Amino acid sequence: MDNANYRSQSKSIEQLFFVFYLLCFPLGYFFVYVSGAAASLFGVLIVLGSYFLIVVKNRIYPVVFLIVYARCINGFVVPGDLMVFKVLNVLTGYFPLLLSVLLNFRIRRSELRYLLFKRYWITCAYTLLLLVYLLPNVAAGVQLFIPRVAPMLMLIAALVFLKDRLEWPEITAFFRLLFMSCVVVYLTGDYLDKSYELLASGTVFSKPLTDQSLVMLGVPRMLGTFWDFRIQGIFAVVFALIVLMRPSYRLKKFDVCLAGVIIILSMSRGAIVLAGFVGFGYMLYNSKSVSKIVLRTLAGGMFLVLLGGVFFVAAGEYAENIVASFDIFGDKNALSQRGGFREYALDAFVQNPLGGGIGAMKADGIDRQILVGEVFYDKVSDAFLFIQLAEVGIVGFVLFIASLFELVHRRNMLTLCLLGGLLVQMTGTDIPDMGVYYFLLLFLLVSLLDRYSPAPKQRSRHDLRAAQAS
Repeated sequence: MDNANYRSQSKSIEQLFFVFYLLCFPLGYFFVYVSGAAASLFGVLIVLGSYFLIVVKNRIYPVVFLIVYARCINGFVVPGDLMVFKVLNVLTGYFPLLLSVLLNFRIRRSELRYLLFKRYWITCAYTLLLLVYLLPNVAAGVQLFIPRVAPMLMLIAALVFLKDRLEWPEITAFFRLLFMSCVVVYLTGDYLDKSYELLASGTVFSKPLTDQSLVMLGVPRMLGTFWDFRIQGIFAVVFALIVLMRPSYRLKKFDVCLAGVIIILSMSRGAIVLAGFVGFGYMLYNSKSVSKIVLRTLAGGMFLVLLGGVFFVAAGEYAENIVASFDIFGDKNALSQRGGFREYALDAFVQNPLGGGIGAMKADGIDRQILVGEVFYDKVSDAFLFIQLAEVGIVGFVLFIASLFELVHRRNMLTLCLLGGLLVQMTGTDIPDMGVYYFLLLFLLVSLLDRYSPAPKQRSRHDLRAAQAS
């Protein structure tokens, strides 16, 4: 067999393996709701296949796939075994990134200095400040290290060593198939009961959750593989942005519509608002005339009205309450419902503008009485910007905002609207406390925007090498 035939055969085998590997995710998610034994088998196959691709083929996309699908693996391989759950949590959420970084740990010293001290210096400064603010109350800070500090450390490592190597066609295909399977499972008659059953059994999160807000005003929310409608909605927006930014391909329109369906079915108000910001920003960014902006706005609006109409018909008597939750002037919208948290955090900030340390608002074991409506809570949640003010003070808050601009803004209306949508959502959702999902959110956004959108003139790796050669 000559070299050309051998290479062709090897490529065909590799493509077949990728197709089989990719199909394991939607099939595995389907069997999560049908057969525990089959879900366990698919979970093992996914982990083994992912590590083969990472170690042998040096692919980066399995890192993304494992993080997105982790909660359908960790507790399902050996249900009820806490040790196996913890090991798999590391193997799906953290170790793949570490392994990929180690396998690609090759960079010139001058380039490393540029990335850390020029390109991402604000993000590095913010991360360093987070480490410092663990010290005022170490016990409280340790509780928030994994959800808040670790993602920033992971992000810096990924941006330095992996950002330019993400495989966007594979990532697009993955989200397409996975979201399609989410729709199929959601439309089954026993979705709500089965989801409650799995959450209450402790399989998903290693502990029973009997009060999980699966129902919003009487309407089931799509939890997806994240088992969280808010995260599901956010990554549906990310998927839409990936689809819009990539050059044209055969299923582009289908993928945009699929992302819209997922966003609506998640019923995450923050994700819906974020999608509105992103959609408007994309039209401003991509349209060269006012007439095109108007036409695309009308087309997008009609599509959302159609989707919303179908959903509200299904909601029946609850439709009025759902609409009221989006009324920015009403007392039933998402922000009004969290007013007590904001007031408590702002009072703490006024008393200590330098911040009380990470965990001061959210860690367990601290005596707090926070009145929200007619209920008292013992910690602040769903008000991240105000939590930032109270925990890391004005300096940390400014660095956090500046870091987001450094990471996302590319001097165009699309990224400006994206930032605006993220900040609005952070007034009512603790996105940066999503742990590894926050890392993945930023990693995908930064990598995507650097790859496909015009950026301000800056020194690239090619420029650095050329300068050194001269």
